[in-house]
Amino acid sequence: MGKDQKNNITQDEEFLLTNKKSSKQRKTKKGAAKKREFPVFTVFCVVVGVLLTAFIVQSILKNNGFYDRKKVVMTVGDTTINAVEFSYFYNQTANYYYTLYSQYGLIQESTDITTTQCSFDTTKTWAEWFMDSAVQELHQTLCLYNEAVKNNIAVTDEMQSVKTERYEEIDALCEEYNISRSQYFSTSYMNGFNEKDFERLLDIGLLAEEQREAVVDKYVYTDEQLEEYYEENKKTFDRYTYRSKAFSYTVYEEDSSKTEEENAKAKAAAEESKAAAEKSADEFLASVTDSESFKVAAYELLTEDQQKKQDEEGTDPTLVTDATYSNNERGEWLADEARVEGDKTVIDDTDSKQYVVLYYISAQRLEYDLVNLKHIMINIEDPETEDDATDEEKEAAEQAAKEAAKSKADEVYAKFVDNGSTEEAFSELVADYTNDTNTVQTEGLLENVKQDTYGTEFDEWVFSSDRKSGDCTIIETASAYEVVYYLEKTVPCWEYDAELGKKSDDWQAYIEEIEASYEETYVYNQNNAELSIKG
Repeated sequence: MGKDQKNNITQDEEFLLTNKKSSKQRKTKKGAAKKREFPVFTVFCVVVGVLLTAFIVQSILKNNGFYDRKKVVMTVGDTTINAVEFSYFYNQTANYYYTLYSQYGLIQESTDITTTQCSFDTTKTWAEWFMDSAVQELHQTLCLYNEAVKNNIAVTDEMQSVKTERYEEIDALCEEYNISRSQYFSTSYMNGFNEKDFERLLDIGLLAEEQREAVVDKYVYTDEQLEEYYEENKKTFDRYTYRSKAFSYTVYEEDSSKTEEENAKAKAAAEESKAAAEKSADEFLASVTDSESFKVAAYELLTEDQQKKQDEEGTDPTLVTDATYSNNERGEWLADEARVEGDKTVIDDTDSKQYVVLYYISAQRLEYDLVNLKHIMINIEDPETEDDATDEEKEAAEQAAKEAAKSKADEVYAKFVDNGSTEEAFSELVADYTNDTNTVQTEGLLENVKQDTYGTEFDEWVFSSDRKSGDCTIIETASAYEVVYYLEKTVPCWEYDAELGKKSDDWQAYIEEIEASYEETYVYNQNNAELSIKG
């Protein structure tokens, strides 16, 4: 949603696929059991719900040659996946993550995934990480599929309609490229993969998804259960306010190019640096009596130029607000249940090579309500200018691009008003105007939106205390103009997070249970898997 959206997702959060319910379905009376959307760690749904455009996989994998169907890659229960089928599954999974992490700048178009180190695991390349993910998710999917078969879950009319849609998309691509279905499958994925293989994997994915939904639908919790879960995990849900002042030091590292005497001097200097930083931190701590004295003491340590700059900017660099828990000494100190306002300490942050003075102010539970809304994103396009363009010409081009986007946003808003200023009127404009491909199919819907996600300007309007259903406006962000239609408040942020966390925990426990139940029948042939994607 615009380039200024914060990249504050975690790896696991992005892996989750959501089983959405309407906001009306989610509303229940206070104290009653609640059921809301639940993200689940399974990506085989991507195979069901996302169809790769012909030839796109070739940018990630170059599969040549015929794959032996007798080479089994994985077996779970009575279900086997051969090399041809696994290659397809790997392609889908790799492309999903490739596309996902490209959006966040972790993978570039020029990235060679076979040699580039993975951002999440420095011991693996991206290709190796994709492989591990595909194996893990296929294992989970086959366990779910076997459970579905055991529970006599059959292909429903809704599943059949999904299959029909997939084939309609394939036929459209075939017509566009003037190829047959068989050519589509063999060219887009690998030689030997055919429509029958696709049909089988589609059925496995759909039945696994049906089993997932059957399990997830049972995850309903009372207010008391959510409160209990929050209390058990509050340090990860709360936000912390405190003051911080760091005193840096140097760390000795032996230099083989220097003499023993030079290294000894460098080591002594580093030890002296650390001792001086510790002494300064201790003296600073002793001078602090309250929050204001902390601020003043830090200000007095600045140079005259630094003080002038801080005064002009009106900032307070010692104050940290809305901080989340971190699994380190600082995080543990802040999250200690015995912590009270006015507590202070010094910690040695070896990662940043600093002694850090901390002054605790408060911990807050996120009580504000999340919101549902619809939006139409109008991107401010990057202006095209000549390489030798002057700064004035570049600025003029940027302003023109901005004005063009604003004009289009104004056009959208005017049509919305002309058509009755209703939710239906807004929804009808989404497909024709929005640049947000993630919400174009849901009429621009964004559910359970949190603060500090889409920028300050966005938050100031959306979370205003006088906001009401049906309000609509145009919001300017750094990279787009957003036409926003406000729907409703949903639930307190802490409650949403607690429910999400509890459901994730319960789901993980279920997955571990069924994977254990199929452990004796689980077989994975790594050699066949690697050969299937190398060709």
